[in-house]
Amino acid sequence: MKSCALPKEFKGYFWDCDFKALRSDEYREFILGRLLKLGGIKAIIWVYRHFSRKDIYGYLKERGRKDLDARSYLFWSKVLNYRELW
Repeated sequence: MKSCALPKEFKGYFWDCDFKALRSDEYREFILGRLLKLGGIKAIIWVYRHFSRKDIYGYLKERGRKDLDARSYLFWSKVLNYRELW
């Protein structure tokens, strides 16, 4: 995965941090969590273009239950055909 800055339109998802400092390679889990939980269709398209399915699946497996709310976790579990639910 190549490092890149987030689109300016995503700044609202990261209201509590230095948006300009966020890079997709350095803060992968943080960015994935926010966008999978709060992101709209443009954010999801961006996620799929900048992260591999393996990255997204790995995030869900390692941090999904802890970081995502139940609704988001269950949704992404279905989308990615991830078997381990609560």
